[in-house]
Amino acid sequence: MSDRGWNTNGYPNDPAQGDPGDPAGWPGRPDQGQPTAGQGQGVQNAGREPEHRPLGNQPLQRVDIEAYSAPRFTKGWLLWVLFAAIIAGVVIGATFLARPAAVAPTASPTSPAAAPTSSGPGLPFTMPSDPDSGGRWEVVSEQWQPGGVLLSVRLWADRGTISYGFLAFQNNGTNVIDPAPSPRQPELTRGTLAEGDSTTGYVFLPIQRAPATLILTTATGRQISALPVKS
Repeated sequence: MSDRGWNTNGYPNDPAQGDPGDPAGWPGRPDQGQPTAGQGQGVQNAGREPEHRPLGNQPLQRVDIEAYSAPRFTKGWLLWVLFAAIIAGVVIGATFLARPAAVAPTASPTSPAAAPTSSGPGLPFTMPSDPDSGGRWEVVSEQWQPGGVLLSVRLWADRGTISYGFLAFQNNGTNVIDPAPSPRQPELTRGTLAEGDSTTGYVFLPIQRAPATLILTTATGRQISALPVKS
């Protein structure tokens, strides 16, 4: 038998090498790695400052949910708000009612310039090419004769200068009739009158006895006015 003893791990000891220790991978002695009571408390307290407490050990503060609730309105407070709104409405309404209504400016109607009127006998007329010139005219008498009617005509120039001439037509026809030479003098055919002047003469119309119309024209034949001729 060999005189090698057995070590604590259950392996034979080599007297020449002494106790080789635990082989690699061996879990080790049961008493290894187990700190003593003093050593374990030192390890647990290592690196901890005694004046600071861990965050996990701080006590939780109680949160009051009433602090986050909406403010409660009392009945008296609501009455005051309603009363203030009514007072404000009354003041605003009184302000608008007391303010005089603005009157929109309206343009004053402008009456058109009245055409100059003529006083005296006769039918007034205005020269078509010159509204500032005009006068009056009338048929003084009518005499039917064989072959036509002899008319006595009077003209007045009330303002400006007027020129005159004559045409006629029978009411039952459409033909325009020029005056014929008058059997009586002074004959009134064409002419010009200055303001304030007047003239009277005879115009002979070669028409059949029937209602007709005498037309006053300018000296160039532009129509100015008309008067009836009785049959």
